[in-house]
Amino acid sequence: MDSLTFRDAIANAKPPIEALVNAGLSRDEAFELAASFEITVRSTIQHCDIPDFALNELYSKSDVSRAEIGMVRFVERPEEVSGGWIVGRVEADYLMLDRGSGEVLVSDIGSLDHVIWRCAKDGESFLA
Repeated sequence: MDSLTFRDAIANAKPPIEALVNAGLSRDEAFELAASFEITVRSTIQHCDIPDFALNELYSKSDVSRAEIGMVRFVERPEEVSGGWIVGRVEADYLMLDRGSGEVLVSDIGSLDHVIWRCAKDGESFLA
């Protein structure tokens, strides 16, 4: 899945505020939850060094820092580390693009070399 399709899918999954309030959330809670579905288009493309095309395009053209899907939260900008690039968090641990394999995986917060699980073969598969 490319970044535009991902962005549209997240926007289309955003529940209406009234449905959240009717489900028992306060208005503030409903707005906070709805905000986690927001991926905004950048007014200017920002350079991004991450080598995966889909993730590069996502971070270059969009601000995903408010997006949260389940336990997955995206970072504002990918952070290059020895084993690859941190692109988000899964609870406290790191969601990463692995430098060697190109896989998206979750690494332990205490040791980036310790892979907790593999998520997808590449960024495009991860976004899908």
